[in-house]
Amino acid sequence: MGKAVRVVAADRGPMIGAVGPVLSAWIARLHERSGVVVDSGLTIDSVEEGPTGATVRTSDGNVHEVDVAVVGVGVTRALEWIEKSGLATDNGLLCDVDGRSSDPDVFGAGDIVCRHSPSGREEIQHWTAAMDSSMRVAHALMDLAPPPPELSAYFWSDQHGCRLQFTGSAGMGSTIAVVHGDLDAYEFAAEVVTDGVVTGAFASNSPKQFMRSLQRLHQQQRDAASVSSSESERPVV
Repeated sequence: MGKAVRVVAADRGPMIGAVGPVLSAWIARLHERSGVVVDSGLTIDSVEEGPTGATVRTSDGNVHEVDVAVVGVGVTRALEWIEKSGLATDNGLLCDVDGRSSDPDVFGAGDIVCRHSPSGREEIQHWTAAMDSSMRVAHALMDLAPPPPELSAYFWSDQHGCRLQFTGSAGMGSTIAVVHGDLDAYEFAAEVVTDGVVTGAFASNSPKQFMRSLQRLHQQQRDAASVSSSESERPVV
């Protein structure tokens, strides 16, 4: 559209909470390559509307005159009514992997859910996670065998001519191993490594390679679930 764009965000990098610092830094470079200025670690102090636009003051003391200001305020779950009902919460309605809450007759699915799993607390707010969780809840309600366990997260995003895909999880200490292509070419696939274990996969314009990593992660998760199930079935002596 021929407009200069500046992104101001409180996080230390774009999507850092989902993809970790290494891939977040790459996404920042992707924006900057397309002429977007990324100001991370800042907040908005004030926005004053004027006759032809707005004046935006940021926490670093800078003042920006803009034609249009778009504000993303995020989402905070409204849990008061759930807490008053006596259901357990932990930054969301606390459920197991099948959506069962602390009351075995109450189930949750979608963005309201925060579940505990072997890898810790998970709160995935994305439409694919909502679809997966609703499927598991339906199986549990009908007393059917649960579907294969899904990975903790999956999302995609089209940005600056790149189809970005991510699955799994990444921590602040995670590293990446490029399995296809080159980061500087903006066409690559990488696996996320956390504490020596592959915990996620990320790709830019590399859907086939992403699917290979996705299949490896699914197999890894199935193997872990099988071991856990076998151990739980051992008789206590």
